[in-house]
Amino acid sequence: MQLKTIKQAKEVLQLLSTKPSVAILGYLKKHNDKCVTDIMTKLKMQQSVTSNFLGKLRNLEIVTFRRDGKFIYYSLNEDRLNEILYNCSQIIKKS
Repeated sequence: MQLKTIKQAKEVLQLLSTKPSVAILGYLKKHNDKCVTDIMTKLKMQQSVTSNFLGKLRNLEIVTFRRDGKFIYYSLNEDRLNEILYNCSQIIKKS
């Protein structure tokens, strides 16, 4: 997703500033390649909430994933996160 408008930047920044997103991103920064069960257990989050936020972060390519049988393992894509944050800052500067 290429951010082009202030509205898109606002939506992304709002997502990234939620407690679940901050917790998930912080956990994945420290503990790369974790499955949903690991993440939800460690962060004491419901499975539906964890999966919902991982899906949103995945759509933005902020987290990457790999499938191993029935498990999906997630990792933080720091380069993409930095790219999105930089893009947001440029949009805000132009507004």
